[in-house]
Amino acid sequence: MVDDLHIHVDTNPDGAATLTVAGEIDMHSAPQFRHALAQAATSHPRLIVDLTAAAYLDSAGIAALFDSARHTELELILGPGSLITPVIEISKLDRVATISVRQ
Repeated sequence: MVDDLHIHVDTNPDGAATLTVAGEIDMHSAPQFRHALAQAATSHPRLIVDLTAAAYLDSAGIAALFDSARHTELELILGPGSLITPVIEISKLDRVATISVRQ
């Protein structure tokens, strides 16, 4: 079963944008994810991507995050014991983005 991807964007008082993501980020939803990241980056110097409700992240999503990290300061928020954490570490995305764990 494929979960729909839902992305909500808020602007923080410090000028950063927070993208709260729920669902699966895969080859089918990655264009929507990439578009949301690019739109937010055009007017925000820093992006915070809250992945605590993301159920899945594949290489297309990782590529979108790497591309975003080239153009803006990127922070990823993960849940404790998230299944996405090993994907972030194996891809070395943690070397170009700040990783935070929300308890």
